[in-house]
Amino acid sequence: MRRAESAAGASLVVLAFAVYLGSPWRALLDPRYAVLAAEALVTTGSWDVAPFLDPDARARAPRVPRPARERPDPGPGWLESGPHYQLARRDDRVLYLYPPGVPLLAAPLVAVARVAGYSSLNEDGFYSYRRELGLHALLGALVTAAGALVVLRLARRELPLAPALGVALAAAFGSSLWSVASRALWTHTFAVVLVGLAWLELLRWDDGERRRPLWLGALLSAAFWVRPTSALVAAALTLYVALRHRSALPRLAGTGALGLVAFLATSWAMWGSLLPPYYALGSGMSSAGFGVAFLGLLASPTRGLLVFSPVLLLVPAVLARTGVPATRRAPAALAAALVGAHLLLYASWPMWWGGGSYGPRLLTELVPLLAWLGALAVRAAREPGARRGIPPAVRRALAAAAVALSLAGAVAHGGGAVSERLYHALSRTSGPEGPRLWDWRFNPYSAVARALAEPDGAQRRRRPGRRPALPEAPPTAPQPSGAPPAS
Repeated sequence: MRRAESAAGASLVVLAFAVYLGSPWRALLDPRYAVLAAEALVTTGSWDVAPFLDPDARARAPRVPRPARERPDPGPGWLESGPHYQLARRDDRVLYLYPPGVPLLAAPLVAVARVAGYSSLNEDGFYSYRRELGLHALLGALVTAAGALVVLRLARRELPLAPALGVALAAAFGSSLWSVASRALWTHTFAVVLVGLAWLELLRWDDGERRRPLWLGALLSAAFWVRPTSALVAAALTLYVALRHRSALPRLAGTGALGLVAFLATSWAMWGSLLPPYYALGSGMSSAGFGVAFLGLLASPTRGLLVFSPVLLLVPAVLARTGVPATRRAPAALAAALVGAHLLLYASWPMWWGGGSYGPRLLTELVPLLAWLGALAVRAAREPGARRGIPPAVRRALAAAAVALSLAGAVAHGGGAVSERLYHALSRTSGPEGPRLWDWRFNPYSAVARALAEPDGAQRRRRPGRRPALPEAPPTAPQPSGAPPAS
């Protein structure tokens, strides 16, 4: 069984990596320059990317906002549009504006890539969009494939190998792992792996295995370095440990405190404030339009989680019928609370739709938790001692529905990773009143049907199996895709 599980995991990683890397459409929005920042760390040990930029890029990088102590309510207004909005000038330096955890975690991967001859720099030592896009394609696919493996490990905590592999496949191709996380090194890309590993560690503790609070604390600290909303996960898991694994709390809290102190010191050295400008965006929260935003996060035809991953509709239905297995009631309640907290947080964010990105991007880091809840629902349906058993005929019908809905999710997410036209048809909105945000004519399934019926001329002329050439520069100036709020 151990050999079979290892073979299944390796096969999943290879399959996911091949599909992610072979999916041709990707665009660099917020992650642009993240690989360059990692390469600056590797080659110079500095966060300053100015030596690698041409004069135009250096001159057009927006100036850093004033520190939070001088501007207590920055809001999203300073997030300027334009081709270099991901950068900010501070004194004579040009810094990557988004969370520092992404370049830090990417630095070892970039170092290996440089040995293999891959770089975001051209022959003259200056930044190349085409080369960075190629590195994002490779590294995004690799890290996301690792995230799919983490999902398999989570599902194996509840299920035999075959159904657990089915859950992992549904997550790998029927969620934003394919359409968002694998397209580039987003903050979500690393957050999926870190949150998934932290949740796996917590389940190990509940199953009576050896506790490793230093490892859990390191994972939660790294998740916060990568994405500010991971503070919700860190706080919730710390509280859970305090209630159920109290003896491990001091070492967990100590590791988290060290990670936080290092984060604050890094922020002060880079920006002259305890929080980076990106993390200060949390002060722009508002209750205006909360109901519409909450509904949109779940059911908008261009952004709704349940529209793009409809198999999730079965999870609460099955668990409500069977009840949660007794040994998993506490972690299941915690997972459901975390999903709800993220929905509430993003519904309070003025750019809850995620800007010019595809599908339910902002909820990508929830994929490990949602997949685990899905595995728990499958386990509950299979257990003979469930509170209210499901008849065999109904169980078979549910299995068929789960397969069909997972395939529908793969169509929705795969379309955004394969077709440029379909990606833009669903991603170009102008805010909550945008013409396509609530127009059901622009749902992913009809968009895929139109793309299949009327393929792009360029796609029709392209030889089968030939990947499109990477551009030397973005075809259009990218716009901010909407920074997530700080917790």
